[in-house]
Amino acid sequence: MKNLLLVDDALEIRNTMSDYLSFFCEGLNIVEASNGDEALQLFRSEDFDIIVTDEMMPIMKGSQFVRACYEEIKQRKILTIVFSGQLHEDLQKQFSEMPEVKVIDKISNPQILKELIEEYETSMTS
Repeated sequence: MKNLLLVDDALEIRNTMSDYLSFFCEGLNIVEASNGDEALQLFRSEDFDIIVTDEMMPIMKGSQFVRACYEEIKQRKILTIVFSGQLHEDLQKQFSEMPEVKVIDKISNPQILKELIEEYETSMTS
């Protein structure tokens, strides 16, 4: 079973994404956080294989959370997906040197999440 950390300040988005991922991606244990600071605390206390985080959140943005964890993300090869309804191109530039981090548009087809997770799982088993 893979542990996935899902981070978004909007409860309805977390619920929708959690339901989607639970239905379409087998074998995921989904842990939720409502902001980057809460996610950072969870990240330091649990082992995650996948992180899916919103960018625009109070207290700590998704990109700040990812940067705070990046060395461990890199070392453990944790798939990290940052999504945003704004700043998509800026985020892609910020993370261009970090191949473990994928940036997607928040209003993308949720199928993209499934595909990225499947690609990650395939790469980890080959």
